[in-house]
Amino acid sequence: MLADAVRAHGWSHVKVYIESPPVLWVLSEDAEDRALSVSAERLGGRWFYRVSRSMLYPCDAVQRVAAVLDDVLRDGWGCRGFAGRR
Repeated sequence: MLADAVRAHGWSHVKVYIESPPVLWVLSEDAEDRALSVSAERLGGRWFYRVSRSMLYPCDAVQRVAAVLDDVLRDGWGCRGFAGRR
């Protein structure tokens, strides 16, 4: 579900499910050297998305996580080149 949500924001993704835990890489087609990793992990009986090994978000908040990824990736590059993507 998260892969579909980030695609709706205009980002590409790569699913790497041979790792443990599985990882979803979210990136721009224009700047593949900049990406965020998202994994899912179980903590205290609940599932969470871990974004780039630091930020935790509940897995039931898919749209919220997609919006956070969108904001972080856009802020990382600044506004240059992304004016038409929103």
